[in-house]
Amino acid sequence: MRSDIQRVLIIGNSGSGKSWLAMRLAEKIALPVTDLDTLNWEPGGYGKARAKEAVLQDALAIARESRWIIEGVYGWIAEKFAKASPAKRVRLSSRDEMNQFLSTF
Repeated sequence: MRSDIQRVLIIGNSGSGKSWLAMRLAEKIALPVTDLDTLNWEPGGYGKARAKEAVLQDALAIARESRWIIEGVYGWIAEKFAKASPAKRVRLSSRDEMNQFLSTF
């Protein structure tokens, strides 16, 4: 098992398998997972977005943590993560590529 990876940022379109990959990876390397939807939307659903400043504050607080997997579709949030914290970034376009990536752990 690879233990050198402590931060993973997974960004992709809706339905691309981000959540699936994040959960499988978390099972293998025991990292906590954050879904960016939980930061972007008010509690209770997708009816109202939170203020961007509050979202970015929360995102940067998570980015400062030593270990995490973060997944979502929000490029404007991910851009801040990329600047604030070194993370493993992987571009995977198919479920086969995701399974191949997971097999390396």
